[in-house]
Amino acid sequence: GRLVCARRVGAGRERTILARDVGEDEMAKRRSWIVLGLTGALGAGCANPVAVSSEPRELALIDARADLALGQLDLSHRGINIVAAGDLAFPTAAVVDRAADPDRLYVADFVNNRVLGFSNVEAFVNGQPADLVLGQPDFLTAELVEPSPESLAGPTDLVLDVQGNLYVADSDNDRVLFFRDPFGTDTVADAVLGQPDLFSNACGASTSALCRPVSVDVDDTDLVVVDGQNHRVLRFALPIGAGQEAVQVLGQADFVSGSCNRGLPPALNALCFPASVAIDGASLWVADFSNRRVLGYLSFKARGNGPAADRQLGPVQPTMLGLRGPDLLVADVDRLLVYNRPATTDLVPDAVYGQPDFVTRGRNRGMGWFQVAADSLSMLWTVSKVPGGKVTVDGASQIWLADTANNRVLRLPGTSSGIGPAADRVLGQADLTKGALNRAAAQTLAGPSAVALDRSTNPSRVYVADTFNHRV
Repeated sequence: GRLVCARRVGAGRERTILARDVGEDEMAKRRSWIVLGLTGALGAGCANPVAVSSEPRELALIDARADLALGQLDLSHRGINIVAAGDLAFPTAAVVDRAADPDRLYVADFVNNRVLGFSNVEAFVNGQPADLVLGQPDFLTAELVEPSPESLAGPTDLVLDVQGNLYVADSDNDRVLFFRDPFGTDTVADAVLGQPDLFSNACGASTSALCRPVSVDVDDTDLVVVDGQNHRVLRFALPIGAGQEAVQVLGQADFVSGSCNRGLPPALNALCFPASVAIDGASLWVADFSNRRVLGYLSFKARGNGPAADRQLGPVQPTMLGLRGPDLLVADVDRLLVYNRPATTDLVPDAVYGQPDFVTRGRNRGMGWFQVAADSLSMLWTVSKVPGGKVTVDGASQIWLADTANNRVLRLPGTSSGIGPAADRVLGQADLTKGALNRAAAQTLAGPSAVALDRSTNPSRVYVADTFNHRV
């Protein structure tokens, strides 16, 4: 969205253009240009050149720095639309901290490379701004930077232990970060898993390495990590630390293998792009995304490496899992399914959210990308990247769900059978009928692709093709 005003001269004619921001080295390679700073309004800056030449010549670089920006609050920030404390861009997980009073909520804001914290779920209103941010220096920044204790790159999932400590699947940094009670201490990670230190991000397959971890869950003694690109699930003993080795692997025969379905046809002891995990007492549930199923491992900790699953739910394309007591919640692309006690009863879903019945499918009830409603869902935003995330339940048995492709988090009233009720609260959007990345507004841009200057008026006008917001 940043623009530079330039005048091309030569051959007895002149014309003013608006060019995309480029560095001085690139501009210096071009002939017959004079670059003009945008002082004041865009029209005035282009209409009153600082210098004019009637002959073609090498670039006379007067000012290669932009003076104003369209689509952002200032020249130092960038992002899809204007990133703020109440905005979301492809959120992938929401978890409720029930150890706090009142309950807190954390959201993995994937595209904005951050985790947002909300201090009071009970006082929540539509479009509520966050109270805390992890992974970025402030609420207006969404930068992708080198790994450090204070940075995140595409976080996909979160989980809290009973002390209110937060574990984050920092997927694009190939690591899991541990934050000790972020609301009570600070926003700097205290420990790392999958890397030798807090400044590394190498992808690997071993007892201590990870490659695109996409989901995490925890109980009193262990942390379980979905190691997506290695097609496996690892179990680590608590507490975690740099270089720590896993004590168990599921989906592979050993700790150094990492092939989809072990290089064979799908079987109950194999995984292919697992997406999410949920620990239910002694049992473990895994969203086996590419195999279109959910696998259940009963008494999994006592079974060694590479055990076969005991339960299989599907066909579904599971992106996120969650638990409500003994019930399993399965996010299935454009609907949320509830299985009552699947470890001991049948494997048929008992309730559905986001669709009018158990048969109908399609984004937002078949209305596509842009027809967002309180009772619609669209949770899979791309099939080229391993999904991940978690569904969570608060103390009032209300479900919190990251409606990923609609760029929002929903609160759904609980139900155990039939058609689930519509959402009654939303985060990331002003209301339940909107779904733009980082809340599109009159002053925001998302992927601008073209600009045109209307010089027939005084002052001149500018038109911008705002591609991802589907408008000019």
